[in-house]
Amino acid sequence: MPNRSRRDFLASTLRGVAGSLVAGALPCLGAGAASGPAAARYNVLFFAVDDLRPQTRCYGCEKMITPHIDALAARGTLFLRAY
Repeated sequence: MPNRSRRDFLASTLRGVAGSLVAGALPCLGAGAASGPAAARYNVLFFAVDDLRPQTRCYGCEKMITPHIDALAARGTLFLRAY
């Protein structure tokens, strides 16, 4: 194994992950454009946060007033054990 610095390792890893994400997203973005109506495609909104405490009412925290996120959670899929 070649002697690489931590910076080189992280840079190459991040380039690979970013490339995989872009390559995975491009077929999803362009595949449905010519194949059918917009209603046939999935509409995905993914919230990624680094705070591991879900402090919203839809997760059971009655102190918070979060009507818009609660309505979105009621319409979509709420993951209660995403760990």
